[in-house]
Amino acid sequence: MERKIYINKNEASSTGVVFVIPFNMTLGEFKKASGEKLRLKKRPKMVYLASGAEVQSMDDIASKANVYLSMGEPFFRASVASTDKITVSILGSGNVGKSAIALRFIRDIFFKKWDATIEDVYRKTVRVKDEVYMLEILDTAGQEDFSTLRAQWMQNKDGYVFVYSLTDKASLSTLYDMIDLLPQVCVNIPIPPIVIVGNKADLIPQSSSNESDRSKPDGSTDDADAVSAAVEHTEGAGMNSSTYDPAVQGEPEPTVNMGQLTSQEDVDKLLAVCRSRVTELQEQWIERQRRKFKRDPSEEEVPQPTKIFVDHIQCSALSGSKIDEVFTTLIENVRASDANNTQIITSSKNSSSSSSKSDKKKKMKWCWLF
Repeated sequence: MERKIYINKNEASSTGVVFVIPFNMTLGEFKKASGEKLRLKKRPKMVYLASGAEVQSMDDIASKANVYLSMGEPFFRASVASTDKITVSILGSGNVGKSAIALRFIRDIFFKKWDATIEDVYRKTVRVKDEVYMLEILDTAGQEDFSTLRAQWMQNKDGYVFVYSLTDKASLSTLYDMIDLLPQVCVNIPIPPIVIVGNKADLIPQSSSNESDRSKPDGSTDDADAVSAAVEHTEGAGMNSSTYDPAVQGEPEPTVNMGQLTSQEDVDKLLAVCRSRVTELQEQWIERQRRKFKRDPSEEEVPQPTKIFVDHIQCSALSGSKIDEVFTTLIENVRASDANNTQIITSSKNSSSSSSKSDKKKKMKWCWLF
């Protein structure tokens, strides 16, 4: 007898997909078929019930049950309690694809139309370098009417994704406003990592795709992938709209205004301003740590360069190119930034303690002399 169930990826944000279990299907056959249904890259190794119990045979799966496919990792609900939570904000002007980027990463979908976002929150369990994180993404409005809320959206975040459109150089200018808000929202705290994202890479004609797709903190770049003109992007997608399928709907004519494309010079200028501002604010925070623990900067034998975490990545929400890299890079930088800041605080405390002990010894020596 056939049974209808709901199969899910092994993550908190997963949406169940209907799957009909044929009569006499084995567990091995189910893993293969269900993995293909969810378009997983590899065959699932384990299947969990909603209770967290591992499925040992097909008899364990009741009709209308939710099951979760795993590549070998523990059931996501069992690990969430011990999972580090990372909160990030996606910011940028309207119609640059902030929601499209979030939805492509969270649910691996792209919609042609989307009502303008005011404020949405998405969550996804992410594994990076064998560590599991609960990533919470705040998707924000880009319209000028909501510009007064930007500072609020940036507060108490572990990292930022600043988005502009490669087909609209005016959207790049809006990011300067986000940079100007950093001193206001990062009071007495280190500056969170930032990934500046150029979206709609698929709309850049191949002859104009000589820009770097990723600029690193030290100013070096990687070669950009060749990209071609494709589909007009909007701010994201609506749940009532169908996903984009060029095989069914056909390729629309390109609508890119070549005069509005962002130039590499404009991008480099923004990155230079952002990195300079972040470095300045980070150095101010380090100095406050020294003062807090009464540390003398001259005590450092070799001055260490200030570490900052500002990356640049070009991506396409339509094709999904580089989307995972955006959030993986941000998570890696958040962890590296946390370790660096902890080291700064610990070093300041230890230096303060050593200085205090040295002062006490000097006082005792003078007491004996007199």
